[in-house]
Parts: sequence; C-alpha cells; structure tokens
Amino acid sequence: MVKLGEHRTEETRKKIALANHGKHNSLATEFKVGHEVSLETRKKISKIMKGKPKSLEQREKISKSVSKALIGRDTPWAQGSNSHFWRGGITQINIKVRKSAKYRIWRSKVFERDLYICQKCGKSGVYLVAHHIKSFANYPDLRFEINNGLTLCKKCHDKLRDE
Repeated sequence: MVKLGEHRTEETRKKIALANHGKHNSLATEFKVGHEVSLETRKKISKIMKGKPKSLEQREKISKSVSKALIGRDTPWAQGSNSHFWRGGITQINIKVRKSAKYRIWRSKVFERDLYICQKCGKSGVYLVAHHIKSFANYPDLRFEINNGLTLCKKCHDKLRDE
C-alpha cells in the first residue's frame, strides 16, 4: 500500500490499470502531498481509521490542526496571563496537588476512618467525596490533615457547597 506523499512507478501504475480493467479502485488513486481531498473521501478515510491507534507524531499533528481550526490562527496574545480566563496560575497548582499521590492517600484515609459512609445522611454504596472542613484553597497547611476531612455523598456535598 502506498502512503500519502509516496509515488508509484509508471510500471506499477500500468499493472494496476490492467488488473482493474478500467474500473476505479481506491488502490489506483494516487494522493500527492498538498492534494486536496474531497469531503466524501475524507469521511471514508475517517471511517476506516476510527479505532486504530495513532502514532505520537499523528496525535501532535491532529492537536495542532484542531487548535488552529478552533482558534482560527496562532494566538499567543490570548495564552497564559494574556487570556481573559487567567487567574494568576493557581489552577495548575491545585490540579497538581489534587492529582498527587499524597492527596489520594489522604482521601483514602478519610474514607477508611469514616467507614465509607456519608457523615451527613448515613448513606453508603454511593459516590463519595472527601470534603475539606477548612477549605482547600484558604488553608494549604491543612490540606493533608485527616482531621480536616469529612466523607460526604455527592448529593450532600453539593448541598453544602450551595450554602
């Protein structure tokens, strides 16, 4: 099978033409670099490629093309501290802490201490949240204190956050 950007020899083209007896065959179609592909063909290729693993290089190319398509162009003026979503870089630190092994251990210890039971309504066997009694953001020194944790079901935790 010829990859995009590769070209067949004249001899190979003749063999394919003879084998097809003039019929159109996707194998006989030659793609060249920069060749525009119809929407119908792109859909067919997409359907064939669905579920197949992609190389790191392919994933990077897709990521770049999608981000450019969404934004329309490279926009360094709207990235980082120049973005209207910027909040001083705190999100990345919070995400790192919440995904750390230390945080997962803290969460497990809180659940074990409370026997995997919501401390507000007494339910078990539901989705549980390890809630910080003194807020995660305002008390960074208490983030991993087991006594600062409380096991709540999602419903009770959402009610508590709304208050």
